[in-house]
Amino acid sequence: MKRIIFASLLVLNVLALFALASASVSAAVIFSDDFADGNLDGWTITNSAGLPGTPWASTTTTQYAEAKPGFNSVDGTTILERVISTAGFQTIVVKYNRQLGEVSGTGLELSDEFNVSWSVDGVNYNLLEETGANAYASDPNFVSKSFDLGTSANNNATFRVKFTCLTDAQNEFCRADNIAIEGTAISQSTLTISQVQPMNFKQNATLTLTNTGQTALSNLFLEATSVNNIILASFLPSNLISSIAANSVYPTTGVITLYPTSVSNLRFGDNILTVNARQGSVSGQVLGTSNFIFRKTFCSSGQQGANLTITEVSMDNEGNGDDESWTLLDTIEVKVDVDNNNNDISMKSVYVDIGLFDNLGNDKIRNMDFEDSDEDRKSLGSIKDGDSETATFRFKVPADFNIDNYRLTAKAYSKSSGVGESKECADDANGQSVTVERESDDDKMIVIDKIVFPSELVCNELGSGSFTAYNIGDGDQEQVRVTIRNAALGLNQEVDIRNGIKEDDSQDASFTFTIPSTAKNGDYPIEFKAFYDDGQSGPFFSSDSSLKLIGCTGSSAAGVSITYTLDSDPIAGSELTVSAVIKNEGSQTQSFSFDALGYQSWASSVDISPASATLDAGESKTITITLNAKDDASGIQSFTLQSESDGDVETQEVEVEFAEKQSGFSLFSGSNGIFWVIGIINLVLIVLIIVVAVRLASRK
Repeated sequence: MKRIIFASLLVLNVLALFALASASVSAAVIFSDDFADGNLDGWTITNSAGLPGTPWASTTTTQYAEAKPGFNSVDGTTILERVISTAGFQTIVVKYNRQLGEVSGTGLELSDEFNVSWSVDGVNYNLLEETGANAYASDPNFVSKSFDLGTSANNNATFRVKFTCLTDAQNEFCRADNIAIEGTAISQSTLTISQVQPMNFKQNATLTLTNTGQTALSNLFLEATSVNNIILASFLPSNLISSIAANSVYPTTGVITLYPTSVSNLRFGDNILTVNARQGSVSGQVLGTSNFIFRKTFCSSGQQGANLTITEVSMDNEGNGDDESWTLLDTIEVKVDVDNNNNDISMKSVYVDIGLFDNLGNDKIRNMDFEDSDEDRKSLGSIKDGDSETATFRFKVPADFNIDNYRLTAKAYSKSSGVGESKECADDANGQSVTVERESDDDKMIVIDKIVFPSELVCNELGSGSFTAYNIGDGDQEQVRVTIRNAALGLNQEVDIRNGIKEDDSQDASFTFTIPSTAKNGDYPIEFKAFYDDGQSGPFFSSDSSLKLIGCTGSSAAGVSITYTLDSDPIAGSELTVSAVIKNEGSQTQSFSFDALGYQSWASSVDISPASATLDAGESKTITITLNAKDDASGIQSFTLQSESDGDVETQEVEVEFAEKQSGFSLFSGSNGIFWVIGIINLVLIVLIIVVAVRLASRK
């Protein structure tokens, strides 16, 4: 008897363990709704046009979803639908309770309809059940339904279920309750792909596979993919693997080689090659995945040879932004230092290129406005053995350049016969990060660029010009007005851009003017200023040249002469004062107005006192011009002092020379160096005299 009881207990324990094991792999509830909260939040309800009855609804009293779409023999249709992600699950099951019928009647007629369907794309639906055409539907109580779905419902983020009710009377109803979606969790992969060696122009990648599970894996398929096929690759010895034992590495010895078959579409920066290990075929379940990086630098075939080295790439922003944060219209200077590491031979025909790559790997450097025709390529000629050379590039960031993040990079290579970039090329790897930003200063948000007018005109001729106004700041400018001015030519126009300029947008405009008959031959700078909602900006001038007048016979009725002297030394960051003597050389009294032009590159502002004067014949007047020199002013600079009287213009170029910037302190630098030398010589003589005197005194 005891043996029987013991055996029974053993059987019960085994059954209990089996039940627990079964429960551990049973379906999980992915979604459920019992409508106890009395609402249909999260569900989408779609009704037929002019629904005569009541759409799907729920209350805390009924605690189920109910629809009565028809009324008085008029059909009405209402749909209850919800997207329920099955991502991470398989073996999907749809469950629900439904009740169909008619209050005080026989139930839904053959012309009425209730159906339930599911879809993964919202277009193609799979029917679970349908009533109406086959028989009357009348449920005294809720009926439980359960449906196993196909594999296409597995692991799908856009899975959805739909309940449709069509009736023609208000007392006919469709009810749904306890809607649930169940599934079993997809087991996590037990296969890992390990990168042993990375891939680049000089070597293939290698990898191994590790099965960390407790069962063997068989019939594996390896694939290598990349976005837009920027890189194609294959495997050696094969991409087919018959089996990998549990808790083991494949191959047991050696590695799998991943080699590129096409790299012609590589983009600058990191190119991602994804390796998948699938079950059985290219469409099989992914068991393991790993990303391999093929880094493309500026050299077309990667860095080659060992003779050339780029030791430094430096950026100097001469505009409003920082060295690595540029604003539109900034002038940038880039210097690339190149060394010849070979101490025995010279490297001939050495060239240096610079590039500016966006986040998609596209080179945008040629969109810049370079100061010379060499643009993004400079020839360094030959670099002697063990020597170094520097390539210098200067460009302006165009006003219509895209606001974005970029990487500035450089490469040096030899185009000598028998060498070429594929055999000798050095670059600075990933380059340097550069950000092109919008202008934040209210008085710099609208800029005038692409100024065009005739290079030469004659008196009485009608001239025309055009320009583009750019909004490089943050926010739209609803009203923009541009002034165009040159006092000597009587040019003083306003152009209203009536529709304003939106952020990152631009507007083109044109203007016409007539050259006065009394104008004199010479160069006339045309000044542009912008006035807008948030401030004003300018002046702006043509980057090419001033307007040149030729063939004019007008004479200076004023007969004015201008001479000048410098009242202070030109010092960067300080005021510079210039005195000018204006003399009326004519035979009658004349009124003169004075202006300074062409100083903006090296001085921030100018003041003229007095700005105008009336002089009798032969009378002179001294005026003072005060300029605030910028901190970086250096070398020979100039500005034009202009005197205008009744349309007649006389100009005088004023030239000043600032000291070049010094890299450090030198005891003998500057104009006082000779005094330091004399002082040191005197000090040495004094020391010698003292020494001699001491020795003579000791002999006594």
